[in-house]
Amino acid sequence: NMDVNDTRTPDSPDLVVPDNGSVFGEDNSDIYFEWDAINESDCASPIEEYRIEVCSDANCSNVVWDDNTSSTSQSHDFNPGSYYWRVAARDEAGNPSSWDNANWTEIRSFGIYEQDVTDCEWHNQSGSAISSIEACDDARGYIETTGYPAGTEFTIKIYEDDIAFNDYETSCTVSIDASGDGYCEWTAVWDDDNTFNDDDESPPNRLLTYFFKVEYNGSEMCVSDNMDVNDTRSPDSPDLVVPDNGSVFGEDNSNISFDWSPVNESDCASP
Repeated sequence: NMDVNDTRTPDSPDLVVPDNGSVFGEDNSDIYFEWDAINESDCASPIEEYRIEVCSDANCSNVVWDDNTSSTSQSHDFNPGSYYWRVAARDEAGNPSSWDNANWTEIRSFGIYEQDVTDCEWHNQSGSAISSIEACDDARGYIETTGYPAGTEFTIKIYEDDIAFNDYETSCTVSIDASGDGYCEWTAVWDDDNTFNDDDESPPNRLLTYFFKVEYNGSEMCVSDNMDVNDTRSPDSPDLVVPDNGSVFGEDNSNISFDWSPVNESDCASP
């Protein structure tokens, strides 16, 4: 007789979800895990079970939850915190005899955090916080969040801060990145609606002040500080029309008519 043994440890499966670095809110703490099945050769022992381990450290030396299953998916509810996970397989021949000797997958991370918008402020194009800007320059409505996955969209609503009431100007959408930050851009407008704040001065130093609100699913999450919009740029010179350069008139036509083209300021500038 000839004995046929299968002592080869199965390869590691490929992880599917969650992606590495995924972020979940406290209301979505029942985490779904999935990985691809391992297809052993027809001549080898088939896969009997998989083991998933979720750990509190990046080396997966401190396992906080584990499970053996014949399926290629599993779910579990976790407390808020940072976690790491991996998967290995065992075949019907008992390989590996110990999970310590298994071929484990890569270790992926995920986190469960309280969902909040932690900061919102005006930025310039360099990414620095600002409290004033020149009309027609682009400002950024910048937000910092925690607990939301990358790609989550927030609405920024921009208002002019008036004495009587706050005029709604416009809105833009912020899609946050993996770090939970994001911004949208707005061209600062000098908009003379004849309503000014108590600290506004007479032209040409009159200030217009704007702030923005951050909304998510209709709920207000954050309100920025005010940003003054100034228009300190002198208008371009108009084009002269008549009289032409060097025109000559007689004494009986001494009532001279002058005409020039209007200067058309940008919509974002003081008219």
